[in-house]
Amino acid sequence: MATIKKSYFIFAIIGLVALIVLGKYFFGQKKYVTGELAPNFEVVLESGEALNLAAMKGKYFLLDFWGSWCVPCRADNLKLVKIYDQFHGQKFDKANDFEIISISIEEDKLQWKKAIEADKMRWKYHYSDLNMLDSEIAKTYRVQQVPTKYLINEMGIIVGVDQTVEEIAAFLEKRVMKN
Repeated sequence: MATIKKSYFIFAIIGLVALIVLGKYFFGQKKYVTGELAPNFEVVLESGEALNLAAMKGKYFLLDFWGSWCVPCRADNLKLVKIYDQFHGQKFDKANDFEIISISIEEDKLQWKKAIEADKMRWKYHYSDLNMLDSEIAKTYRVQQVPTKYLINEMGIIVGVDQTVEEIAAFLEKRVMKN
């Protein structure tokens, strides 16, 4: 009898672990993957300028979901400044520029603005609706954590999901038009 109870207990534990692993796998999957069309959105940026993602066609651009409170995000920001400086204004094989669109997962507008300034994030596309992961864009792109990055090509197709900054730079470097 004790052996049967022990066997049920072991099977129950194995089943529970399997459910947790499968749940994390399916829940944690990005909604969009490489090769898919990036969903459009339209927002008003911090600058007051309207941004329609579809209007970015013709350029490579990076959707960078980040937070001022996120240590890995802040480390990435310093690297992103370097690739922005290196690739912004460049001509590519099929694209005519590179832009970064920073979408912040925030609650505190002052901390967000301070982080943009402190990290010298000089690109013009900064957005946060201060709703953390309940932001409509975060929901659309199924952002579960930050940093989350989507590299999108000149046709609006996702060409990279959650690449490192170094992988993004290598991708762009291969496509820069050489003189």
